[in-house]
Amino acid sequence: MNQETYQLADKIFFAQDNDGYFEVIQGPIAEGPVRCIGSGFGHRDGSGSIEGICIYGEGDDTFTMEWQAGEQGAANSWIIQTGSVKYHGITGEGIATTAVEIMYKAMPLRQSHVIGTITLPPD
Repeated sequence: MNQETYQLADKIFFAQDNDGYFEVIQGPIAEGPVRCIGSGFGHRDGSGSIEGICIYGEGDDTFTMEWQAGEQGAANSWIIQTGSVKYHGITGEGIATTAVEIMYKAMPLRQSHVIGTITLPPD
């Protein structure tokens, strides 16, 4: 997890660039590496403009999900924007919740639970 926050007078600026791994609980997508990049402002009243992308997969077989942080503690929303090679034509949307940061092997980690519907292109 690589995250930075900067306190401003009336808000916080947030930036992240995280590499990780995704596990598929249900469905035909193969698990693999994921990279999530995002930034934005969070205000004291819980509103904000924090958003980014996550790139799932590796090599030529990837798909990109755009996400936006939920207002005042609500779940993040996401939508698949694009896919390449075997994921060309993929679509999907849903929500994601993120657990508090945990420590594993002296490294800070974050765990997200992504829920939604994905439609894969026909073979």
